[in-house]
Amino acid sequence: MKNKEQNFIVVKSNGVIVKIHYVFCKNEDNSKLKKIEIEIEDKIKANTNASDDCDKYDQDVPKSVLYIAKKISLHLQGKMQNFNNKKIISLLDLTNHSSFAKNVLEACLNVKPQEIVTYGELAKYSGYAINSARAVGRVMSINPYPVIIPCHRVVAQGKKIGGFQGTKNNIKLKRKLLALEGKVI
Repeated sequence: MKNKEQNFIVVKSNGVIVKIHYVFCKNEDNSKLKKIEIEIEDKIKANTNASDDCDKYDQDVPKSVLYIAKKISLHLQGKMQNFNNKKIISLLDLTNHSSFAKNVLEACLNVKPQEIVTYGELAKYSGYAINSARAVGRVMSINPYPVIIPCHRVVAQGKKIGGFQGTKNNIKLKRKLLALEGKVI
């Protein structure tokens, strides 16, 4: 489609920085989120583009992206947000994922704040056998929309923390996200 432009905005709150990538189309209805990156603030030296106030962004940012940025910012402030709604889901681009991955990511949207499920339980909720836990873990590791699709609420068997964003190095961030939601592991 013509008139596409990839951009990002950065919001920060409670020591967490979230970079929201999106493809902007002249027609607002065709704007889609591409991916979300999330890091603990101390990992990033100085980010002059980060803002605690989503209202500070210029008018070229699509309203739908600002809506999501504001909801993520509020969520990170401990004001739990529901990301499982049609307005947000319509902005997610899962076209490059297998049907298995789409089913798992969509099932993960139903995991509520302060709720934790294992990879095996999420497999079951997705309509697959509990022994698909490793495959579910792999899907969680490539989740393009952390926080919106709450992969941080999915843990290993025995309620062990597991990994986050494809690595064990991000466990501190996973614990921080869970703690912001009132859950400690």
